[in-house]
Amino acid sequence: MARPRIIFTGILQRCRRIWEVTRGVCTESPWVCLIVLAAILLTVLVVVVFSVLLKRIVGTRATILLDLTLFWLFACLVARALVFPGSFKLFQRNIEATYRVEMSRQYAHFLRQHLRQFLRLVSKQSDTVPRGMTVDGVATSIAVIETLTASFQMQQQQHEVQLSKEQELVQAAAQEVEQWLVGALVHKPGAGGGTVVPLPLREWLRQQATSTSPFGSFTSVELAGDSEDAVHSIHKVEELLVILDELKTQKKGMFNNAFRFFQVPTIGSLNQLRTEMQTRYGGQRVWVPTRGGHRLDGMYIPCNSGPGAGENEAVYEEAQPLKSNAAARPLCYLQGPTLIVCNPNAAYY
Repeated sequence: MARPRIIFTGILQRCRRIWEVTRGVCTESPWVCLIVLAAILLTVLVVVVFSVLLKRIVGTRATILLDLTLFWLFACLVARALVFPGSFKLFQRNIEATYRVEMSRQYAHFLRQHLRQFLRLVSKQSDTVPRGMTVDGVATSIAVIETLTASFQMQQQQHEVQLSKEQELVQAAAQEVEQWLVGALVHKPGAGGGTVVPLPLREWLRQQATSTSPFGSFTSVELAGDSEDAVHSIHKVEELLVILDELKTQKKGMFNNAFRFFQVPTIGSLNQLRTEMQTRYGGQRVWVPTRGGHRLDGMYIPCNSGPGAGENEAVYEEAQPLKSNAAARPLCYLQGPTLIVCNPNAAYY
């Protein structure tokens, strides 16, 4: 008696999940939902017309046999949709659209509120500290730039992903900003009107993170050398903001939204999320062979068996962009307990 109840409960849960996915698709892209519904109705009409014509040619029994075969194939397709919904592109694109909007919103917030304002301040285009700008925010916005460059580089080199034109634009702009940040030097007035030795920008930010008055340091710090490169970096940050603002909002027109929905998103794709798990958690991509000759895409994430494991978990939570130096974290493959998690959506780890 308990087994039928478990099976019935599982079917209800899968139906509820399909309904949630369908509702999400209709909310995000209603025209896409209408197109899919029209395609289903057209398919049903074609099947009916085909059965009527086939009946006149081969007879009723052959038509029934063919219809049963087609019904069985359709049932297998429905079962696949229930058990592995992520294997369907429609499901994948719906999830990627959600990540695209949320990640673009977060990236744009840090770049607009912190990095752009900070560059304007140190290049003397502005002499007041904007409200809400913090040292941690500036450091996080730099990590956003590192996230974009590291992710696109790993996608090309390790996963052989062909970037879209918009992804190449984002990659080029982020690389130029990162290259300038690596070599940027700052100095601040010293005692008696003198100046201290110029410091790398990142080193100065680390010092200000522990300072008791970081806001006063913002107004006194200056770039060492020509500020033209900083102005150029500001323009590149603004280019990124234009793309991110466009990604987090719906386009005008049914066909534009449908076209973007079925494309791999510039931000928030499965490939980018895979590289984040590799860089942030030291994950290794593995392929698990099956008896049927197929391969299952998996991710092996090492444990952290050191003392105090888990104390700094907030540093690597989802709200934090991945950092290019995360690979320096200690790895301990096969040195601790291993937990195998089965994710049946066949799309995201």
